[in-house]
Amino acid sequence: LRGEEVNRKALQWATKGVIEPDAAEAICNLKESDLNLSNSNDVFVVMGAGAAMGPLDTLLSLGATVVALDLPIPAIWERLFDKTKSSRGSIIFPMIRKGGKDDAIDLNDEKEMASRAGCNFLTQISEIIDWLVLQCPKKRLVIGQYAYLDSAAFVKVSLAMDAVASECLRQRPDSALAYLCTPTDVFAIPPAARDASARQYESTINQYGSKILQFISGNHMLQQNVVPESRAGSKIPIVDALVLQQGPNYFFAKRLQHWRAMLVHSGEGGVVSSNVAPASYTQSVLKNKLLAAAFAGAQSAALKGAAYISTVEIFDPETSNVFMTYLLLHDLKQRRTFSEQRLRPDLSDHPLSLFAATPVHNGIWRCGFQIRSLLEIVIAHYVADNYRNQLFAATALCGGTALILRSRL
Repeated sequence: LRGEEVNRKALQWATKGVIEPDAAEAICNLKESDLNLSNSNDVFVVMGAGAAMGPLDTLLSLGATVVALDLPIPAIWERLFDKTKSSRGSIIFPMIRKGGKDDAIDLNDEKEMASRAGCNFLTQISEIIDWLVLQCPKKRLVIGQYAYLDSAAFVKVSLAMDAVASECLRQRPDSALAYLCTPTDVFAIPPAARDASARQYESTINQYGSKILQFISGNHMLQQNVVPESRAGSKIPIVDALVLQQGPNYFFAKRLQHWRAMLVHSGEGGVVSSNVAPASYTQSVLKNKLLAAAFAGAQSAALKGAAYISTVEIFDPETSNVFMTYLLLHDLKQRRTFSEQRLRPDLSDHPLSLFAATPVHNGIWRCGFQIRSLLEIVIAHYVADNYRNQLFAATALCGGTALILRSRL
């Protein structure tokens, strides 16, 4: 998506409830000059430059200067070089020294550069910091944390990125921080989203089929999405969209990012962009067969007009990249410090209001039911869509077998 296509889609999704209205407004209010980063005073540090949900592709297409940080794997850097050459932007990246007198680099030999490019967050934290704080000293660093690894390694790399970002922020206090939040988490949400979720819940839960599903599942299925005030302990609307299959390491790593974002933004008055990004068909999702089936089933159910999940829409990664990069640019333009703004007047000055502004949540916040309480239902949609013929054959076989046994009896 580019240009007016982005604006049209944003307004369409806001009307449907896939994103919040303020997210659509933020995107539509960006001017053409805001999307020309060739002479920007910002330099974008992308930790995890090859990440599927990172902003690198869109930033390069807008002419940005990007400090790219990723593992020293030649295939990653060959791909990043190709992307840069076909864009208006440029990248700055660290390279590994060979040592000795013969350490010259042939800048025309991309394969040699790719073989020496990159860094390791888990083993080179101090070296990365020392190198990064020297880059583009007359410009503002926008330090984005996008690297992802599976399981406990995600916690480790999140800690490493946080160490790099916090120390760079100490040495260059005019820097900004950037994060992407997952929608499948617990958040304070705008009252309008809470009310929409409550309306959908009330309109669906009393249907006969819903009562049957709740009964046979022991009330595990079709649980209300928004946490009641009596359980939340606060009048601030809270949505519980955790998907437990993502695991404790994933949630812990995200808690670390949320903590730093709130600390810098609310406590230290720094500039932070930390928007809720949509669940997307990334490789990390598709390689988890259960999550991949759940995403496909949810999309299928929503397209068929299933009332309990009608607001939900899963994004393509390329679309997510464009939307979230535009929101990052909006944040850098509009949000200065915590004391200079009111992110959400309807959530007062609570630190969690940082995440409630301009979210692209797939419609999950406005869904009436907890996503994890719909898992069995969306998996059933996936099985029905993809194994219909096998189900018919199995049903026919069972029916035929039953008839034969009955006739013999």
